[in-house]
Amino acid sequence: MNISDEAKKPELVWHYTDTNALISIIENHRLWASSAAFMNDTNEMQTRHRALCRTYAQIRSSLKTTQQEELDKVYHHDAPAIGSQPQFLLSASESADALTLWRSYGSTDSVFSIGLDTSVELKVIPQLKETSHPDPPTGYFEEFEDVHEDGYTYLMYNPDIEHDDVSQWSKVKYVPRSGDVAHEEHLRNLAARALVKNTNSIRIPPSASSGSNNSRALANLEKDQSFADEREVRIIAIINPEWKFVKYRSGPQGLTPYIELGTIHEQSIGKLPIRQIMIGPNSVNTENQKVSLRSLLDSNGYSEVQILVSEIPYR
Repeated sequence: MNISDEAKKPELVWHYTDTNALISIIENHRLWASSAAFMNDTNEMQTRHRALCRTYAQIRSSLKTTQQEELDKVYHHDAPAIGSQPQFLLSASESADALTLWRSYGSTDSVFSIGLDTSVELKVIPQLKETSHPDPPTGYFEEFEDVHEDGYTYLMYNPDIEHDDVSQWSKVKYVPRSGDVAHEEHLRNLAARALVKNTNSIRIPPSASSGSNNSRALANLEKDQSFADEREVRIIAIINPEWKFVKYRSGPQGLTPYIELGTIHEQSIGKLPIRQIMIGPNSVNTENQKVSLRSLLDSNGYSEVQILVSEIPYR
């Protein structure tokens, strides 16, 4: 699934955006990764789990009772729902000129696709320099405190420990809602593990565990096949603490948390790895748009960026 493999890695991925966002990206050298909970896919980060639950319902009767008891805890329809993880997504497409993505912005504004070089690493940009919460709310440390017999309260974990993990660009896998062969194979591997666990006979290798790195990656990259024409490629970021990294903006889903990604060189913000920009088919005065875009790019250190124009006859 990871496209870091040179044989599969596209040179560019394309981030679609409107005029105001384009100006912000060029002038500030920053891209926004929004909270996964505020995407237009209502099942974002839940698609794999839902597909596994539906697949499990189909194969449950073929499993032994001990296997059912174990898998019921996670995949039975009565099992507690898994909440959305606090992750942030920067989405792009393998397609520079995708009608389905141009349409998503309507026809009232100029739209652009920004060609980003996938070989350049992006990092999370902190919003504050402090190393501890500047104004911790009531109870901020409470769940991490432990009162010992001597009467002293000890902090078992510091919630202000800084951590940011940014993935490489990775392709989304589009799957049917009812699950597929890979989902069934995963469940049957878990069922085999549950059976072995019950008999205490042999040890199951880590690759069969539901908590393996591959399983966690798939959970973040599987998406409903209805979105397949978007050909999405994404970066996934996890951060801590929120107060140090997270900003907020108005979005289609309301007040939306987001973080900023960019290139950082010796503590300073560098230029983004923008190689090309395509002007969308619904743009008015395309020739004037090209002149304005060239001026914007040249004024902000992107004189080498090539400008393209969509050839799709859409307005």
